[in-house]
Amino acid sequence: MKIFNETFWIVVGVIVAIILALVFFGIDFDINNPDNSLNKYSEEEITVIENTKADLKSSGLIDKNSEIKLKNIDERDWPNACLGIPEPNRLCAQVITPGYEVTLESEGEEFVYRTNEGGDLVILYK
Repeated sequence: MKIFNETFWIVVGVIVAIILALVFFGIDFDINNPDNSLNKYSEEEITVIENTKADLKSSGLIDKNSEIKLKNIDERDWPNACLGIPEPNRLCAQVITPGYEVTLESEGEEFVYRTNEGGDLVILYK
């Protein structure tokens, strides 16, 4: 009976030590992001990245099953509500619009997107 008690407490100690190490060192594993590459981005930036990737997949420019890699994301202040992209017969509010420029890569090509701050307006620029 004494061996069972000692073994039990050793196992409990090891489990507690592992949990404390994971919490202390901030180790996080997300099944949807196994390499944790998005951990360095804010929630807003992650939303912007996900929205631009979704737009690229649905654009027909690449195969829907192709891998899409994030090359770069930069905060930008666009000169107007059209994200600095003029379009004929389209009126744009002339206000500074905070947002992002996102560069994605898929199938050997780069795709540059412009977004507003929340990522709900996503425009393929190049």
